[in-house]
Amino acid sequence: MKYIIDEKDMTTLANKVADKVSATTISPRWMNVKQAARYSNIGEQRLKAMAKAKVIKGAKDETGNKAWFFDKESIDSYHESFFKAGVSDATIKKLLANADKFL
Repeated sequence: MKYIIDEKDMTTLANKVADKVSATTISPRWMNVKQAARYSNIGEQRLKAMAKAKVIKGAKDETGNKAWFFDKESIDSYHESFFKAGVSDATIKKLLANADKFL
């Protein structure tokens, strides 16, 4: 059996699916070190070094568990800063590959 859906019904269905997906998707501003590493494609140790150097916002939880947390917006700003400066993709890759030497 085939169903024919007009554009109005398709739009309604698409909006309902989008609402359902956005309601179940969590996008935290603050991420633990594993989430931040996966999100940013930057290693855990390097993220910690960048936070200590105040390149990105991040801190160790001093309440006892010693977990690290990183600000998603500061990671985004860090990545965007390369594009604003007009740096080539090859240069970015080279910088990222050697960043531990500079931090």
